[in-house]
Amino acid sequence: MLASAGSKLAVAILLTFSASSWNPGGGEFKCYEDFRCITDTSSPQYRLQLGAYTDENGLRKTEGFYMVALGSAYGTEIGAQYAITLSNGRTFLAVLGDQKADAHTIDGHTRDRSGAVVEFIVDADRLPEAVKHSGSVGSIAGFDGTVEKIQLLKQ
Repeated sequence: MLASAGSKLAVAILLTFSASSWNPGGGEFKCYEDFRCITDTSSPQYRLQLGAYTDENGLRKTEGFYMVALGSAYGTEIGAQYAITLSNGRTFLAVLGDQKADAHTIDGHTRDRSGAVVEFIVDADRLPEAVKHSGSVGSIAGFDGTVEKIQLLKQ
């Protein structure tokens, strides 16, 4: 698990009581968008980015949650929190930091045309070269594998 011990307990409790869970199957490719592409200063996405920081891999986080964009099938409320489980057995915490446009998604708005279920929000200047070369955050250790489960924790 890529979360702190306190977060692990919270995830275990919330996973037990959460009513919304999806098994998207696939999504090995994990695309990314630079946080500077979120430019509407009146949007909740922009406001959420103001409190975010960049980790050692160039991934944007807030309060320990990785900032991601998902298709509308998984919810549309910016700030909603998720536990995302990969086929490698790892679960990471994520917050909806942007929304994939329905016009850019397929399969009931579950993934984009590249097959990516999860799109990470990043600082592109600080990404590892392997990610820049592959175009996928899956090149970072611990983020390999397919997206097996997305669990809504809190809206």
